Amino acid sequence: MATQPDAQAEAGTPRRTPLWPWALLGVATGVAAFIVVLNLWNSRLELTQARLNAARSLWDAAGPSDYDIEVRVQGGVSSVYSVKVRDRKIQSATVNGHPFDRLEGAYPWTVPGLFDVVMQEDLDQDSKPGCPPSYTQVEFDPKDGHPIRYLRTTDRQRIQIEVKLTKVP
Repeated sequence: MATQPDAQAEAGTPRRTPLWPWALLGVATGVAAFIVVLNLWNSRLELTQARLNAARSLWDAAGPSDYDIEVRVQGGVSSVYSVKVRDRKIQSATVNGHPFDRLEGAYPWTVPGLFDVVMQEDLDQDSKPGCPPSYTQVEFDPKDGHPIRYLRTTDRQRIQIEVKLTKVP
């Protein structure tokens, strides 16, 4: 008994190409696009001298003279700093609920202090020869320039700072 030839093969119908290579290509393209977008987003947040200067200028022009600021630091040692600023001068300050011995010691936890002490010193440290590699991101408020989130990662530690600023009428 002779076998009958396949009707599709006889009619000249092409064989179906498997879809898995196209699916794999689609997944690879999606992953590559995600990585590109993530790198663009992260580079937008990278702390540079130009971004710090722009935020400082915006704060000088549009920042309130009266504000309360709460700065949460997480890293090697976690702390919460609360500072009341009136007429651009520190009126009271606490760290983890305890008052500072001297009000001048709270300057790094004011907006100008975050610019001058925390961020500028990190940028200066990073520019020194032989400095261990680090990556620093910061998000500034678009209206007045105050920092909202600050993340610094080195080979030894990771420090995250979150800022809550309340303008006082």
